[in-house]
Amino acid sequence: MSWVEDRLEILNLIAGYSHAADGTDAEAYAGCFTDDGAFHGRVGMPDESRIVGREALLKFHRAAVARRGDIQNRHIQTNTHVVSQTADSALVRTYLLVMVSRGDQAPEPGLTSVYEDELVKTEAGWRIKVRRAIPDRKGVLPRRSAEAKPS
Repeated sequence: MSWVEDRLEILNLIAGYSHAADGTDAEAYAGCFTDDGAFHGRVGMPDESRIVGREALLKFHRAAVARRGDIQNRHIQTNTHVVSQTADSALVRTYLLVMVSRGDQAPEPGLTSVYEDELVKTEAGWRIKVRRAIPDRKGVLPRRSAEAKPS
């Protein structure tokens, strides 16, 4: 695979993460990571999390889906900067904006952050080894509509 093909696969992985994070398929979410992959951060959660390994990532995603209920989040990742890239690893920084939709209300910004990723190339393609979420400020994404802030 050429450097350009690798770069395109890296960018596709970043985009695929957004779709998986916003969806209900925990397998797709965990599939973005290596089997021993890790998510570190407190984006949208009250406390910092350190989720390590496939089973923990599956559990984390399932809990996030249950927590948001009928709220739809959209992880919008942009300004992806591949800081460094070798044949089998890459360091990547990406801006994150999470938009939140409740019922028939207009979507509103939920939070902004930076993702810092350590990626590795596996037999299955590029995967996240470590994803660090660095929020711009502390904040918690809303939970089910009954618990969300009033409009």
